[in-house]
Amino acid sequence: MLEFRNEKGKLVSGNEVVFPLFTQGGQTGYRLIGTGFLILKKGVFVTAKHCLTDNSGNKLPWLMGLMAHGHMRRVDIVILHEEVDVAVGIFEKGDYDCKECTNHRIISLTNRTPDENEELFHFGCNQTRFDLFKKIDDEWLELQGRISLRGYKGRYEGFCPGDPTAPWPHHFTNSYFPSGSSGGPTVSACGFVCGINSRSSKGFEEVPPHGRLTRVSDLLTGQLTGNIIVSGRELVKPSFYDIVIQGGGRVEGFEK
Repeated sequence: MLEFRNEKGKLVSGNEVVFPLFTQGGQTGYRLIGTGFLILKKGVFVTAKHCLTDNSGNKLPWLMGLMAHGHMRRVDIVILHEEVDVAVGIFEKGDYDCKECTNHRIISLTNRTPDENEELFHFGCNQTRFDLFKKIDDEWLELQGRISLRGYKGRYEGFCPGDPTAPWPHHFTNSYFPSGSSGGPTVSACGFVCGINSRSSKGFEEVPPHGRLTRVSDLLTGQLTGNIIVSGRELVKPSFYDIVIQGGGRVEGFEK
């Protein structure tokens, strides 16, 4: 399953909203650091906090996202959630006019916690190949490449009360998603985004693999640590719900 529900409840392709995130480094000059997914128009996206920050919690100095139609876009704003492993980012507008970069799909989120043993899908971009790129200006690159977007099946297992290797609230699934998949969306069998991939382990001996999930409902409590302009209005240290509603999005099953 590689589909999501949009704000009208219809299924849309995951390739239209899920993308890899990069910083400088590696043999090609780009290093994959995680996965993000667009939630609102004008380049507002969600990913895992640890994908966009260093070990001290500071924003990485050079961040880009590769869109499915080939444009590499620079991340202009990063705002961290104060409690969980989630960040909201915004791509820089730039002077290069591209309707595909801004008029993408809006996907629906759900406040519902999965039932125990409910089937889930974790989306992640774990492989990307650049064949050719052309610099348009200081803000835009036009690329020809290939993104490998995959969905990893898992089942919801429940809340994890504490884990020293992941010091934030999260929930477990019985799945493993490889490096580069952190920050991607977790989707229910009905197609609603119910969480964000955090980290996972392959397991060992008789210990099965485990994926760590931040639920959408976990995002709706607490605030973000900075200000953000959405649809022309400045939101001061908003909640995640404030951002979604101001941008014309939808959170199923939640009313503030």
